[in-house]
Amino acid sequence: MMAEEDRMSGLPDELLCEILSFLPSEEIPSTSLLSKRWRRVWLGMPNADRISILPDELLCRILSLLPAKQIMVTSLLSRRWRSLRPRMTEINIDDTSYIHDRDAYDRYYHVIALFLFEMKIHHTIMKTVTILSASPFFNPLPLWLDYLQVQHLDVTSSATLCLCVPYKVLTSTALVVLKLNALTIDYVHRSSTNLPSLKILHLTQVHFLKLKFLIKILSMSLLLEDLLLKDLQVTDNTLAHDDAAALKPFPKLLRADVSESSISAFLLPLKLFYNVQFLRSQVLLQTLEQDFSTTQFLNLTHMDLIFHDGYYWISVMKFICACPSLQTLIIRGKIGGGYDDHNNNWPHPHFVPQCISSHLQMFSFINYGGNLSELQFTKYVVQNATLLRNVTIYTNTSSNPPKDLQIIKELLEDSIPHQLHFEWIKE
Repeated sequence: MMAEEDRMSGLPDELLCEILSFLPSEEIPSTSLLSKRWRRVWLGMPNADRISILPDELLCRILSLLPAKQIMVTSLLSRRWRSLRPRMTEINIDDTSYIHDRDAYDRYYHVIALFLFEMKIHHTIMKTVTILSASPFFNPLPLWLDYLQVQHLDVTSSATLCLCVPYKVLTSTALVVLKLNALTIDYVHRSSTNLPSLKILHLTQVHFLKLKFLIKILSMSLLLEDLLLKDLQVTDNTLAHDDAAALKPFPKLLRADVSESSISAFLLPLKLFYNVQFLRSQVLLQTLEQDFSTTQFLNLTHMDLIFHDGYYWISVMKFICACPSLQTLIIRGKIGGGYDDHNNNWPHPHFVPQCISSHLQMFSFINYGGNLSELQFTKYVVQNATLLRNVTIYTNTSSNPPKDLQIIKELLEDSIPHQLHFEWIKE
């Protein structure tokens, strides 16, 4: 019996392309399985849908890179794309293109609300939701956030939007990452539960109408591993004793950046961060006035201290002594010069902390003003740090301080027996 003859493959490519064009777009890629010839013809079609043959997981990843409204539009291209929409676990909401037209914004708002409602039906927990809102008409955040049970939530406002942090967010057992940027927090619901999965909390340029709202969020985040509090503002600093007492040390915290905020050092004492490996902190005298004999920072290897009103070297040395594993030390002085009062005189200690003598490898002095105590502290470090590998001095003075530079260079040559990289940078 003769094998069945393949008459279709004998047709010219142009005619095969014409035949394929009558098929639904989602079915055309399947014809490439017939033979290498059909695959070549399909790929040669001017409007061939090469994306639809990709795996669902990869297509969902591609869609997740689009703004949420574009996902809705893209899903209208074919049944294949439409079936992927409910499987999305990462969405990006950005309303900044619609803020000049109220009618256009209203339509966008309702499209996003419908999309989030669909996501809520198909997913108990979303993976990542990023929101950028600049609405001048009304605040869309309460409704949008109320739809979500999410692992990673990142909210940024380029308008003056107030946010009452939804109760659902503060009681979420799924939330792992919470990042709030350029928002005003006007209320935080009281909750008797904690955030058991929250590991990363970043608050940047956030304005709290009441300090207790910030304390509530922190006190519920007991298992944090990464904390960023930067450029925070508070209107009402009053705090009840019970609210202040609710804030406990963070036993799992590995990285803390609490720089450049107006939060009182009394409310965020360094002992809260006893377990960290990385610490960047704005330093006031109150920050250092604690008993370091009872609080040791055994895991701290990177310390970055920012000074605005004085160095208070005696207290600084007590803090350094409490950090036996320190490997990197960064001192940031006041821009424009040093400090002159007696609290900033170098104490000439007769001891060397273990971290300086046995562990310190990198030392930087930023905004070095050239006053005597800054020079004496720098000399103390380079004379006693036997493992020092890198020294960088950033000077902010307009005059060239060749004397200080020569003194430090000579100390490095005399005191350090191994190769060391030294930079003196004039900013």
